[in-house]
Amino acid sequence: MNIQNKVANSDAAIQKNQNKNNENQIDDNYSFKSGTLRELYKAAEHELEFILHPFMRQGEATLIYAGSGLGKSFYAAGLAVAIASGGDFIGYSAPKPRKVKYIDGEMSVHDLYVRIRSGVNETTSHDNLFRNLIISNRELHTDKSNHFPDISDKSFKQKIVRDLVKEKVEVVIFDNFSTLALGVEDENSAGGFNGTLELVLALKAEGILPILIHHSTKDGKRYRGTSKMEAVFSNIIGLHRDKGIDLLKGCGFSIAFDKNRSLHSKLTEVRAVQYLKDEGCWVDVESSLTKMDQLIEAIETLQYVNQKELAAGLGWSEAWVSEWLKRAFGASRLTQKKRNELFDLAKELRAEKLGENDCLESDF
Repeated sequence: MNIQNKVANSDAAIQKNQNKNNENQIDDNYSFKSGTLRELYKAAEHELEFILHPFMRQGEATLIYAGSGLGKSFYAAGLAVAIASGGDFIGYSAPKPRKVKYIDGEMSVHDLYVRIRSGVNETTSHDNLFRNLIISNRELHTDKSNHFPDISDKSFKQKIVRDLVKEKVEVVIFDNFSTLALGVEDENSAGGFNGTLELVLALKAEGILPILIHHSTKDGKRYRGTSKMEAVFSNIIGLHRDKGIDLLKGCGFSIAFDKNRSLHSKLTEVRAVQYLKDEGCWVDVESSLTKMDQLIEAIETLQYVNQKELAAGLGWSEAWVSEWLKRAFGASRLTQKKRNELFDLAKELRAEKLGENDCLESDF
């Protein structure tokens, strides 16, 4: 045997041992741990506390999406101010102040300041706000010696979680996916969100509630990316353009809960709000999006394959969905044939995505 063959065989043997060691390491670090039913009952003795009433409870991750320039950072900053101060924001209320970290990947310092200021109102405790709201802004906090980690890169997951635990953060807001996950080239790919979803699950396991701000598709009807996200997030909130908003007065949008696992109330129904920049306050406005619009738009997203799923997604009863479908048919806004075609198309798309996911090599 010549020297080259000996070297090749030696390298192959080393690689085989390394693979074996990696397999052993993975076996030690990963397992489906078991627990008794009694342990489950004991862990569930206390109801989840509300972080923000009526829709955000402990352990319930939230996804917020909207088109560019619509006001999603204004909305996110308002949530941050309310939770950190123990105050209110557009009707939502925080039962007590909590430590919040707002991670911003694109705004200037001035723009971030304006958005945070827009969330301050008469219910805001400034002492609590300054004590509990901490900021990480790319413009202000990155330099040659410090760079932002990529939330889509699994190698950063443990450090991100460890740092947030060390800072005693209870709620973390990532604004937004596109600017904090620069390693993702195609946000619509089935595997593009795996790293971020693993981070979200890891944060939930540590008792930290993650809020992810994201962009919508071009038509503004749903978020970019894989339907796999629906299983991870308890709340999925879409901010939509609304004809009832006078943009000369300030930003505004309709708020629609695509998914809500918490309380259903008037605050989780479709509603429109606007920030009046001259007055420095948020107000409710008449929304141009009716329940019929919401129903039809939900069907057109192709996320639902039947009326049962549609009812669960909208947070309505099945009887309520049937009632509004009848009204849509009667108003010629939708036909039964078109509804069935869209449900069938949703089934086909889901089957295709399941096929794609089966082909992906992922440890998610």
